[in-house]
Amino acid sequence: MTVAPESPRHLYIFGAGGQGREAAWFARAAWGVELSLTFVVDEARYLPAGGGVSAVVLDDLRPRDGDRWVTAVGSVPARRRAQAALAATGMAAAQVVHPSVDLSALAHLGDDVIVAAGAVLSVGVVVEDHVHVNVGSTVSHDCVLREYATLSPGVHVAGWVEVGEEAFLGTGASVINGSPDRRLVLGARSVVAAGACVLADVAADAMYAGVPAQRRR
Repeated sequence: MTVAPESPRHLYIFGAGGQGREAAWFARAAWGVELSLTFVVDEARYLPAGGGVSAVVLDDLRPRDGDRWVTAVGSVPARRRAQAALAATGMAAAQVVHPSVDLSALAHLGDDVIVAAGAVLSVGVVVEDHVHVNVGSTVSHDCVLREYATLSPGVHVAGWVEVGEEAFLGTGASVINGSPDRRLVLGARSVVAAGACVLADVAADAMYAGVPAQRRR
């Protein structure tokens, strides 16, 4: 699915913390300040006080036709639980893309994707469902971001790289390019620490840090 230009009737954002508030900013920048928004939380104790956006507990959600949702929390288990519950309401997921994003017409975005201000997604990039690309991150040609991957602010991924499912790249991390014959692969659930520079494949379920990045656990 590519970016839908039309505004949702109402947007439900799961998460009322920093990522949720950023998602609200991105959405209103894209669709106008008059866009109707509601934060969704899983427990009443997480309901925000003030802030100018309504909020509701997930179990009390009563969507209407034309409403959409997006998840805006860092925790992948929480994101997965919310995604399942929100999809069960019958609502379609949204793509929230800040208007400053430089998005190639030859890139592909899945559902429940957030692309933050200042990001660049180049030609041939595939972003699967439930991915977060944060402020100022760049993804070069022919990369694949698997489901639930997270790029923190200022991450730079060169061409022909595959970022595995649930992989997490910390702030300012960089990844050199693979090749048309073989992508450089960051394994599923891997973690690349802030500021690291990845020069080779990263194993699944491992953490890498440093310049050049080395396995730490």
